[in-house]
Amino acid sequence: MKNIIPLILIGSALALALAGCERLSNGMIQDIEFPDHEPKLAVTMISRWDADTLVARTQSSAGILDTIGSEKQKNALMTLTHSNGASHTWGGVDDWEGGIGHVFLNPGLEWGTWTLDVECPGFESTRAEQTIPPLLDTIAGDYIVSYTKDIQDPTTEEFNFDGTPYYLIEQTIGIALDLPDRDDVSDQFLVRIQVIDQTNTQDKEVYAVFNREFNQDPRTSYLSIISGLLIQESTETLGMEFIDLEVRLEFFSETEDGLENISIQLEVAAVTPELAQFYASIDAIMNPQGIGLFSEPLLAYSNMSSGYGCFGTYTSLNISLK
Repeated sequence: MKNIIPLILIGSALALALAGCERLSNGMIQDIEFPDHEPKLAVTMISRWDADTLVARTQSSAGILDTIGSEKQKNALMTLTHSNGASHTWGGVDDWEGGIGHVFLNPGLEWGTWTLDVECPGFESTRAEQTIPPLLDTIAGDYIVSYTKDIQDPTTEEFNFDGTPYYLIEQTIGIALDLPDRDDVSDQFLVRIQVIDQTNTQDKEVYAVFNREFNQDPRTSYLSIISGLLIQESTETLGMEFIDLEVRLEFFSETEDGLENISIQLEVAAVTPELAQFYASIDAIMNPQGIGLFSEPLLAYSNMSSGYGCFGTYTSLNISLK
């Protein structure tokens, strides 16, 4: 059956004057046929390679007119094959965990280049390849993150709300990062802030964000999808040294005490170029900038050979800021 949706185009007075088309003054109805959508596999496997579990999520794609929507494909089988020939297969109903996906326990997989193949009854199989980023470290190894931090003294401001005193304590932490930069590989990083409240009480609120007015380095761009930064080389600045960041900490409480119980960490993740491009495309879809009414639609990046989705890998470490 053909899917028909009426599209009503209303001509403006200026368009009428320029085009001299009297029909547009009353509107014009045109039938546009939407092609039937053929469901394809949509695979998501984004994994920290040294984790104790790997998770793959496989669903079917759905068309704009599909009333059922995307459906989980619990019978899908995943196979990871290393460039040296080693392979591991998991999936199916036995490895499915509701709300999570197909879980591969205790993988213990070596570094290198891996190919993910996904098969599912009724769908075209799909594959993608990733070369795992090296393991990050701050002390030893070939993939070193070095940093310095400057913790400024906090400032306190008192408020009164319905007779109850409240305090706003603000603190700024400056960070200078040197990230690894290999000559023959595009190194890209995601950086975000983690706040850990060691007292876990409910009488306060804590926020830690990047100062986006300060962080104007052309190598950094803010991604709201992770509430963090994508850092990569730019044509304006070569290398990955001397990246200056600033974190602003805001602490709301009924007392002036408690800031000492707040721990701030900087998570630095080395990601593959494909994973960086996937996050950037999703962020652009969620937060379109300068997109006009008749602009081409924004599409999510996919590195799967058919269908949709992303096979992405990363390694990460946490740096204590406070």
